[in-house]
Amino acid sequence: MELDDLRTQIDKVDNQLHDLLMERAEIVLEIGKYKAKSTQPIFHPARQMKILRRLIARHQGSFPKEVLLRLWTEMMGAFIRMQGDFKVAVYMPERGSGYIEIARDSFGAYTPIVDCGIVGEVIDSVKSNQSSVGIIPVSRNENEAPWWLGLLSSRKDTDLRVIARLPVGGAGEGRGEGKEAYALAKMPYEETGKDNSLLALETKGSVSISALKAIFDEADIKVKNIVDKYDMPDESHAFLLEVSGYMGNEDARLEKIRKKKDSKISLLTVIGGYAVPFSAKELK
Repeated sequence: MELDDLRTQIDKVDNQLHDLLMERAEIVLEIGKYKAKSTQPIFHPARQMKILRRLIARHQGSFPKEVLLRLWTEMMGAFIRMQGDFKVAVYMPERGSGYIEIARDSFGAYTPIVDCGIVGEVIDSVKSNQSSVGIIPVSRNENEAPWWLGLLSSRKDTDLRVIARLPVGGAGEGRGEGKEAYALAKMPYEETGKDNSLLALETKGSVSISALKAIFDEADIKVKNIVDKYDMPDESHAFLLEVSGYMGNEDARLEKIRKKKDSKISLLTVIGGYAVPFSAKELK
């Protein structure tokens, strides 16, 4: 087959891809109308992650999976914006901090960004509905009070929640400088089938990390990581824990811990969670 013949085939495939993209856009507009009538949010992170997992699982051939992931993420960002106003508030204390790149890689290069110098500004922007989603660092500056303390008493679905951990496919080369971020939004954290949950808690007086883990082991909850710890003025402690699996605030295991007579935990709240990001092995 001659080169011109191969290029003709490429043109034909390009037209087919373009036709399907336009068809998908029309369907998205109809979905947007339905969401507007039912007051559903236009952004549905659990649904998006399920789509990405399905595509990566069925992918064959030499086209790189990480590029496939990037293409679909970019398209999804555009489709979200077609359904309504969508802005992302991003923690950016200085240029080159990496979180703008994470936001654009996760929600599309043309998604409107609201720059915020401190984490509190990100949270305020989402709480006041100026932004749909907020991007904050996983690691906290030790000189700052934990952002998650403000979520300890929040139990409503419309309260601020962690709904994703970014980037879902690893940082692009030369982008984000290896940083990771949480995405926050005023929506429930939903199960995807492969999740981790975030628990915030306060203790009654001083409690060691080993004793804390033992409490959760007894309740059959696997603590993957202690993300953050904060020493309270009255010698009690606050912790942010990452645990395996999806967990809601009404989980019977959490209720067991809360109701235990000699419990060393005074407050315990699920403040969200996330679909487990793709590993490097999954994208090979």
